[in-house]
Amino acid sequence: MLGEPGNKWSPLLQKTAATFDVLSVAERADMTSDVSARSSRGESSQTLDDQIKRYVGQSVVVSFDGFAPTNEICSLLSDYYVGNVILKPGNFYDATQTARLTRNLQDVAHSVGHAQPLLLGVEQQGGLVSPLSSRIHATQFPSPLSLAATGSPSHTQEIGKAIGQELTCVGINWDLAPRIDCLMDVTEPLDASKTFGDDAEIIATHALAFSQGLRAAGIVSCATEALASSIQQAHRRNVGMTELDPEELQEIAERELSALRRLDADQCLDSIMLASSGYDVDSDPEYAQDAKSVIGERLRTSLNFQGPVIFDSSSYDVGTWRMPSVMRALLAGADMVILPGNTTSQLAMVKAIYATIQASILPVSTISASAARVIALKSQHLSWPRALQPPGPLHLSSLLSTNASLSRTAYRASTTMFPSSGAFTPLPTLPPSSLLLLLTPAVPPLSPRSTTDPFEPLGRHLNTLHPTLRIRHVPYTLSAGLTSTHTAFLRRADAILLVLCNNSSAFVYSLLEFVEMVMAIWAERERDGYAGVVVGAGDPRDLSVVGKVLGGRVGGVLCYEYTRGALEAVAEVVMGRREARGRVPVRMG
Repeated sequence: MLGEPGNKWSPLLQKTAATFDVLSVAERADMTSDVSARSSRGESSQTLDDQIKRYVGQSVVVSFDGFAPTNEICSLLSDYYVGNVILKPGNFYDATQTARLTRNLQDVAHSVGHAQPLLLGVEQQGGLVSPLSSRIHATQFPSPLSLAATGSPSHTQEIGKAIGQELTCVGINWDLAPRIDCLMDVTEPLDASKTFGDDAEIIATHALAFSQGLRAAGIVSCATEALASSIQQAHRRNVGMTELDPEELQEIAERELSALRRLDADQCLDSIMLASSGYDVDSDPEYAQDAKSVIGERLRTSLNFQGPVIFDSSSYDVGTWRMPSVMRALLAGADMVILPGNTTSQLAMVKAIYATIQASILPVSTISASAARVIALKSQHLSWPRALQPPGPLHLSSLLSTNASLSRTAYRASTTMFPSSGAFTPLPTLPPSSLLLLLTPAVPPLSPRSTTDPFEPLGRHLNTLHPTLRIRHVPYTLSAGLTSTHTAFLRRADAILLVLCNNSSAFVYSLLEFVEMVMAIWAERERDGYAGVVVGAGDPRDLSVVGKVLGGRVGGVLCYEYTRGALEAVAEVVMGRREARGRVPVRMG
């Protein structure tokens, strides 16, 4: 443990936590390695100026596993001056542990003379991307697409501020949100809720509101953009060409940066991350040149954004990863790079960056300019008093009731009638003791810890609102299709609530076939007074795909995600307790 005798971090970390009872045996074993072994690691035969090492430390972002700082992460912060850490879902156990973890990390940085606090980041967007909500029992807030459906930027700003306040309580100061790229035809269905839609004006309006909310809570925002992935995909489509057609590059930049163009980016956004699924700049150096053009000419010059630009390489397969990827990203104009892999591979990458500087491949002027942008950001938004004394878990507890009400209001405002569906008839018109079939898709759980069906809250809330109904919840998968069990329940039920939420674009035709089979039985039962509603709990384009099959015979309601708040809001509409007043933030058809 970090608190054991002989560990040089022991006195410092014992100030806030002597023991983490929540650690597994394996994690405890990992943390008992002798810190003195650090000196036996091979170092570069040539030494770099200490200031240059600090520049490099500001330009990389690392991560680690576990609920407490490991010796390796402490070494990266102290011996290599790394100044930025991304926290993952596996780093969170509860609010007390998370606050202790962030305090310990800041203590290490402060003790070795970091001039500014660490940037401690997490991707807390709301909706399905809410690691703290599922891990530390923070508030579950609506997704970006749900917020756009409210049509109210004020809702978005309030939610952004509330998210920021909860992050601040546990010592996190950097949110990798909002996303400012457009929902595209190629966007996977479960990724749709991560965007504010496909209209650049709406995206810009809500991204600005969300960022302002975060800033009001003292959180540094990091707007994420899919530009890097788009350039990468274009190069893969043009294999064999010496360079990307300038017109195609221009088209990509215009499309991807359309929302940014509507913002005063330098005033509204603190940092921008160019998200990528892993750009192969080793074998395709022209990509780096195109990325340099986009960052230099468009972000810096045309849009006048002078804050840090981050390249995300965290999804890279370390087994096939080569060092020039990060080096070329830095040469392309990235101020910070999120390193992939574990702390061992990340340390190797930091040393490799040192080598490229020593070999004059990466100019000191480039890395120092990048570090200067990061330092300026920290100087403007962070301070050691706030980093070392965050509000804490008790203050988080005091926010939960108010924030739950705020979240519930936004979810209700986002629920939307599907515009081209049939007449909507609330289900309370069903006689007492009627059998309602709740047919829901198999979807990924909201939390790795969860063992319950994500749609169970929908069934429970329907039963709360209409206690005399008999509800039978039967899941389905698009791979298995309509089974004999589904058919039997469809023929027995008095009404159906069919939930659509496609997991993958690969299942579009399976979704269409499944709905066709359900509607065939539906048509047979209509003369018996068969009633029902179709709910879209994900990508709204799911309902657009099956619109012709529904044939205007059934009402449709959209809630954009399958979190508890979204499902309870849609249940209130289905049961006639309130009207759906949201608007679809996506062009349908």
